[in-house]
Parts: sequence; C-alpha cells; structure tokens
Amino acid sequence: FVNVQDAVSSHEDTEFMKHGNAVAGSLLYGNLQGYRSSETLPVPPVTVESFRVLPLSDPTDPDLYEVIDAIEEHVPKRDDIKVFNLSLGPEGAIEDDYISRFTYVIDRLSGKGERLFVVAVGNDGDHPDVNERRIQAPADTINNLAVGAFTFESDGVKVRAPYSCIGEGREGGKVKPDVVAFGGCEQHPFHLVGYDGKNRMFDVGTSFSAPLVASKAAEIIGRCGVASPLIARALIIHSASHPNKKYDKELGYGVIPDSVEEIMGCSKNKVTVLYKQHMLPKQFSKLQIPVVSGLDYDGPVDIRWTIAIATTPNGIHTEDYTTNCIEDTFYPNINSYIFKAPKGSNSKKKSTKLNIKTQQSEVQALIDQGWVPNKYPVTKSGNQYLNEQQRRANFKWDSVVKRDVSFNKYSELDSPYLILHAMDRNIQNAGDFFHYAIAVTVHYTDYQGDAYTETLRKYNKLQTIQVKSRNEVLIK
Repeated sequence: FVNVQDAVSSHEDTEFMKHGNAVAGSLLYGNLQGYRSSETLPVPPVTVESFRVLPLSDPTDPDLYEVIDAIEEHVPKRDDIKVFNLSLGPEGAIEDDYISRFTYVIDRLSGKGERLFVVAVGNDGDHPDVNERRIQAPADTINNLAVGAFTFESDGVKVRAPYSCIGEGREGGKVKPDVVAFGGCEQHPFHLVGYDGKNRMFDVGTSFSAPLVASKAAEIIGRCGVASPLIARALIIHSASHPNKKYDKELGYGVIPDSVEEIMGCSKNKVTVLYKQHMLPKQFSKLQIPVVSGLDYDGPVDIRWTIAIATTPNGIHTEDYTTNCIEDTFYPNINSYIFKAPKGSNSKKKSTKLNIKTQQSEVQALIDQGWVPNKYPVTKSGNQYLNEQQRRANFKWDSVVKRDVSFNKYSELDSPYLILHAMDRNIQNAGDFFHYAIAVTVHYTDYQGDAYTETLRKYNKLQTIQVKSRNEVLIK
C-alpha cells in the first residue's frame, strides 16, 4: 500500500528510513496496540505515496531548503494527491517576526484549498527553555492542519503529551495546534510497524499523531464525493472535542474523534450541514442555519459552527500574513429586535427587546410613542469590533473560526442565520475570490423525535451526502 520514490539524490539512511516507515504505517493502520501478534492487519482505507527527502545532501542546511525544493518540485505535479503529511521540519520554535520559507511554501501551495498539508508541531514541548516549547515550522501554517499529541493520565483522562509543542501560532493562525491525536508517552507508547516487517516498533511523538489526522482527512475525501481538502479541514476542526470546552495552546481545538463516521455522521437529534463557497473581499453573505420550526419540543438546543478559509499568504509582512478573513455575526431569532426610546423620552428604559411577531401590540405601542427598532435583529455573537487592534486581539484575521452557542429553550430560536462579511487587508493582488467551507451542527439535546428527517423535509434544497462504506472505497 506504499509507493516509494526518491525526491533527493542522497543515499538512504537506516534511521531515517525507520522513521519514514513508521510514519507510513501510522497512516495506514494507526496505533497497532489493539492488535494481537497473531492477527492480520485490515486492508487500509488509504494508500501512501512516500517521497524520501532525507538525509540532506548538505548536512549544514538547518532550514531544510533541500526538502522545500523537493516539495515545490513534486507537489504541483501530483494533482491526484489531496493530502500531504509532514512529520518533519526545521528545529527550533517559530518567531513572530520571521516566516520560515517552509511555512510560506506550503501555505502558497494550499492557498485555494486545493490540497491539505497535515503538519506535526514538534517534540520540544518539555524543553528546559520555555520559549523553545513553542510550535516549530511549518506548523505555523494558516491554510493547513497543525497536529499535536495527547496521551493518557493514570485515570484515563486525555492530556497533552509532555513533549508535544505548544502554541500560540502566528498572526492568522493563533490557535495552534489545530487539533491533537494520540502520540504516545513512556507509559503508553505508540505501537508502530517495524522496519524489519516482522516486529513492532515502540516510539512516541507528533510524527505519529499527525498521520492519524492525515489519514482521516484523506478518508473523508475518498468516501465523500463532495468533500474537498478545505471541507476535510473544516470538519476535522469542527468535530474536535476539548476536555475544557474551549481552545487553548496545549490541545488547540481538541482531540479528534476515533473514526470518520463520528466526524461526518448525523443522528436523529443532531444534524450537521456543510457549505462550500467562494467570496470576494467586502462582500456580505447570509447563511441560513437549518433549525426546524414547529417541533413538539422546548428543551435546550446547541448550535456550533466552524469556518475554514483558504487565503493567499503574505510572505513579506509577518503581522499581515493572512490576506483575507471572514467576520461572522449570528442572529438567533429573525423577529427579535431592540427598540430604542426617542430623544427626550421620560421612559426609565432607554431600550427594550421585543418580538415583532409574538408581541405585536407592545411593538405598536412603542412605535406610536416614537420608539425606533434597530435595523437588524438581536445578535447572539455580537461581533462588533471598532478598530484593527481589536480585530487582532480577537483573532479576527485567523483562517479558522469555531464558535458555539447554547439556548435553554428551543422557542428562543426562529429562522436563525449567519451574516458573513469577507474582508481583505487591501494588499495588492489580494482582491481575488477566496474559498471557504463551513460546518454547522444543530443539536436538539433532549429531543426524542427525528429532527434529521424533518430538516431534510423543510430544507429541501439540502443534498444528503452519501458517505461510501470503507469496503466500497477499497473495491474501487
């Protein structure tokens, strides 16, 4: 299941080959701990094209320019490959005022969302120098996935593996790592395919957690006809679960699910919808959130959405590395408005919230007194930033947006929608279309009926994604 080719002219080195073999095995089979020695491994859902780029012809090249040259030569020629795994990179933590050529090259090669690089963040997370624990290039990428490693505490809780490098990333991709997968530790080593083909190899590292994510991204694309590398990236981040319910610099957005079915699947009370589109800077777009009306239910509802964009990198200015972003504003109820009192009013309240559909008499009374409604319904997210400094502080130029909102009662929602505002930095040649993908999940927490079928019935323009079984992919 592996096709090997040399991308450099140097002779093979056994230690490098062992590492590459183990990475390829992780891509194909994952952690072998669950298999007995007598078992035959299953047929993997993906195949691997392995490009040998080590050892370097010039051992004094700390920035791995020879590796980068090979990437620039081979990647554009292989349109058939949608996902590239990088379990290597230059040593040393990233610097805010310097962009590695490695990072810039892979961001440029994925600037339209046509391919995805999955990058290990590095193994210096326990370095004595705190500053050296930060992620290593090219994990500071903005168009791809940077993967850290988790392991288990004695009680089974998932935590960052001590060696896994930490964030934050650079401007445009501050949440790093994006996600984490199992990478092992001394107590729980990663079981890998040995180089001799007969024995297991035991090791730890982000070199082996990254392939777990890359394999799932490739499987998503292979099993779903409409899935693109950009959609796979959005889905993986969207499905990641953080133990503390919020992102941080150790686990990023969280731990990826164990299977593609968990990443892509819906249930009767939990519906995920995908959108993919492109926009011009300064455009606005309205995106309907598929919440079904009229259900016999008034329990809690959770709504989660993830936006991933593919943007042209700006290799000249480190503070303006992303050239585009999307500002998102969420409106949970199309009929809920803030009314403001007229100037000179004696009213104790200067503003009040009313539903123009269910509180028509109160609305009319205020209008008769000169009260004026806001132009738009009440927002839940309230993303109104006044200046560039506030945008930066709130990660507004990041290429990924992940948010969730919760409602105690289903009745609080009525035709909810997102307004998307495409922005650019007014940089030359940055005014072209840029591509984005959105995953939205609506979870009717305690609903016992079939919200999934009702969603398809009401939103009949939605297309049901047919996810092929693994056997179908293997046969093809």
